[in-house]
Amino acid sequence: MDIKLPLGLIFTIIGLLLVGSGLVHAEEVVQKLQFNFNLWWGAVVGLFGLFMLGLHFKKSLKRSH
Repeated sequence: MDIKLPLGLIFTIIGLLLVGSGLVHAEEVVQKLQFNFNLWWGAVVGLFGLFMLGLHFKKSLKRSH
């Protein structure tokens, strides 16, 4: 089994949760920290998850041809 699929799904879901939390609690987080870490790290983690999913599906497309 290819590890890229479960890793991509997990990181994408966690990234979406972090982005959602960053958007919902933006005012109170920015007041305390001057920077919305949940929003930006959620975007980074989500992009990594999408990258892993892309690698998985690229490999599976090559295998089917």
